Amino acid sequence: MSIFPILISLIIKIIFALHSSSLTLYTKLMKISTGKAKDKLLKYPQDHSFRPTKQIVKDAIFDIIFSHSNDSKSSFVDLFCGSGSVGLEAWSRGFQEVVLIDQDTRFAKTNLDTIRKLPSYDKGLELYRNNALSAIEILAKKHRKFQIIFIDPPYSTTLAQDSLNKLEAFDILENDGLILVETNKSQDFTTKSLSLLREYKYGLSHLKLFKKGTS
Repeated sequence: MSIFPILISLIIKIIFALHSSSLTLYTKLMKISTGKAKDKLLKYPQDHSFRPTKQIVKDAIFDIIFSHSNDSKSSFVDLFCGSGSVGLEAWSRGFQEVVLIDQDTRFAKTNLDTIRKLPSYDKGLELYRNNALSAIEILAKKHRKFQIIFIDPPYSTTLAQDSLNKLEAFDILENDGLILVETNKSQDFTTKSLSLLREYKYGLSHLKLFKKGTS
């Protein structure tokens, strides 16, 4: 009997075990805080390729949104969604239509698949693997409109301002909609057709709330 097939089988088992172990070490878990998917665990990587929004900031995001908008909870866009945690939280809290957008959708897809397996899931979640600025153009060409647009790009980039510029050029915001931008410092953004309603600070996170129209 040849020992070669046995060695190949053993090597495959070792590789699979190491891969499974590395995946376990690579991921951390966070919970959806409330709603239809309350306490459902979502995954994100331990390294610095993702920067998940902290729970205290996530709760503040929805407190801000609900205190400045009507109760329709119609549609929500999560630009630069990363793990998808903010958009999935929006769906859990009752938003009927949620679009997640990021160039790297590895963890967002995993977490989206987890939510879609829930008995409470019927519809309402979409995932775009795309550059956020390009995705805005695509949604505009499809004549899509959204009540809430959340922008949380990588820090120390111009992508927040670039996104606001793109949203002014390609209008996907409902007339009574809101745009919420998360940054790691207080930044002054230049806008033509959007006005700043208010700025909030939670630790190192800054949130700026915009609406259509000039002040």
